[in-house]
Amino acid sequence: MRPPIMRSGWNTAMSDYKEKEDNMVNNSKMDIPDVDATGNWWETTDEATIQKYMYDWNDDASLGRIIYQPIATAPIPEGS
Repeated sequence: MRPPIMRSGWNTAMSDYKEKEDNMVNNSKMDIPDVDATGNWWETTDEATIQKYMYDWNDDASLGRIIYQPIATAPIPEGS
């Protein structure tokens, strides 16, 4: 299964996460913000399958949540 297609908002959030990760001192945990992944096409509309792509607060309470609903119901055209 291919990874989902993400919009630019996801890249910004991941960039912010990476910056926070790079700034950790003495392995202390930081508040990691929620990620807005709404409106993405996950190559499916099956929520159980979509959740398999995610590793977030539901797996590790030190992380933010991935907010993914509503989801796109079809592929998003290039440049949208």
